[in-house]
Amino acid sequence: MPVRVLIPLRSPQVRAALTLATSAMVAVAMMAHATTDDTTLPEPEVIVTERLETWRGQGMSDALLAQISDGATVFRDTCAVCHGALGEGGAGYATPIIDTAALDKFRTGHRLFLYNRDMMPFNEPGSLPPETVWQVTAFLMAMNGWLDGLDAPLGADNARDVAIAP
Repeated sequence: MPVRVLIPLRSPQVRAALTLATSAMVAVAMMAHATTDDTTLPEPEVIVTERLETWRGQGMSDALLAQISDGATVFRDTCAVCHGALGEGGAGYATPIIDTAALDKFRTGHRLFLYNRDMMPFNEPGSLPPETVWQVTAFLMAMNGWLDGLDAPLGADNARDVAIAP
């Protein structure tokens, strides 16, 4: 009978293996998305820029727009490798997270923040500073249409009141 050895998920060996495997996936995905023309914005960045301008035209506060814009940058640099450039799903296994019902289960901005803070990024959960996690959470919520009417940056003082509506 084979002997099974259980290694806790957070053990150094498992974390090292996950980090190595994820780093390899990140490198492959980044090479696949590399562009040779630096003079034009990639399509996802054009879409985000257009949405930011639309929200500005609708009266969204500059502080919230800045938070969302910063979150878009973090998403591009940290999250898109798994979740896709616009949250449509990415490198093989990641669930689409923009324009889908995948995040509805979190119900509020605060609960989505907690999940992002504790579980993301996949290869190094809990490694992002809280301000960065708020930025990404605001970006995700804005892209899903859940920040309409919010007049200040998303944060601990208001996120419990910002509903994730299916």
